[in-house]
Amino acid sequence: MLISPSGEKIYEYDKNALVPFGEYIPARSWLPFMSHVKALVGDITPGAGITLGEAAGAKIGTLICFETTRPELARQMRSEGASVLVQLSNEAWFGPTSAPRQMLTSAIFRAVENNIELIRSANSGVSARIDRYGIVRGETPMFETATRSWKIKTENESRGDGLTFYARHGDLFAVTCAVLSLTSLLGAIAYGSWKKKEG
Repeated sequence: MLISPSGEKIYEYDKNALVPFGEYIPARSWLPFMSHVKALVGDITPGAGITLGEAAGAKIGTLICFETTRPELARQMRSEGASVLVQLSNEAWFGPTSAPRQMLTSAIFRAVENNIELIRSANSGVSARIDRYGIVRGETPMFETATRSWKIKTENESRGDGLTFYARHGDLFAVTCAVLSLTSLLGAIAYGSWKKKEG
């Protein structure tokens, strides 16, 4: 939720991408035995769609926890005009493991892919600001009380940064590379078979 200085709720975002087996059980509707498996946290209903918050000229795209591992969500937010991405994450249950750093790493990819700043706020650290080049600044230590304050770009300020090829076209480049690789492989196999018959 985004709360105004007067205490009024001006924006709410519900998590869309849930954690498999943690917040929902995949394939439960078509594999009968999956109905006996319990979700670690509990069965949670996902949000109905992407919404952006607006405050003081900034358009805020919110990613909750695991959602930074889903590039299509950040891309959609950027395409719809987000001038900054904010990740809110509960990572205390990971304990002193490498998992928070892995989450930070996925957030770096989202910032670079979309040419946008990302502010990461985790209840146990590692919180940080990531610029559009993937440079991490103001990182907080894990399991220590710390605060940071950053200015974020308004919608008008972020327009000059422009959308990346990925933000405009998604996985088109990756899919094209996969298709060309598969075509080359099949061509090589076919050519090898033809050469054997000729020899």
